[in-house]
Amino acid sequence: MLHDLPWFFIDDHGQEQGPVRGSKLRDWMQSGNISNDIRVRLHNWDGHFTVEQLWPNSEAAFLLPPDIYTYTSSSSTSVQRLDGPEFESTVIALEPIIASSAKVPPEEKKQARPAVGTAKADVEREIALILATSPVLRRADFDPMVRQHLHAFHSLGGASQVHEALEQVRATVERRPRESVKSWPAYLYKLLKNAFATSKAARYPARHKARG
Repeated sequence: MLHDLPWFFIDDHGQEQGPVRGSKLRDWMQSGNISNDIRVRLHNWDGHFTVEQLWPNSEAAFLLPPDIYTYTSSSSTSVQRLDGPEFESTVIALEPIIASSAKVPPEEKKQARPAVGTAKADVEREIALILATSPVLRRADFDPMVRQHLHAFHSLGGASQVHEALEQVRATVERRPRESVKSWPAYLYKLLKNAFATSKAARYPARHKARG
């Protein structure tokens, strides 16, 4: 997983520290111990780049592949932005550990998404993923009541169920302007509540029919 990659970083005294797992650096960023101008590198990079350069959207830092591919040599350092298939091939070249997941077709990734870790960690990861890729949603939208429903999805089917629920939310909310919703937490709560009832009925059809 990308967040488990070992990163090196430059501390306040200009000294390189590490390796440190990406998940730990992400925790430090979210707690305010480090900022997104900290310079980092992977072991096979010759140079350091700020987190802001690698992930303009800080929600994606150390969670998704960088938005830019950095290639370095002893004589030069340059950065090239990539998209589409070219970007995917760059991700594979970036680090072998990413290659194993990057080569899997999207439909297989969804089926094979593991339900690992604690419920809290899985829910937080899925929230971070959707925040990193949705232009509409904000972290404040995921209040305790919304998170409670996501934990209910986790108890129903693990991380993959949480991921599926949030993808349904994405498909709905991205058709709406931000200003069209008075309370986004309440709106997400309603969407997830309805989606949970549907998912539970699909998972336990006999029990749902008996209660009906």
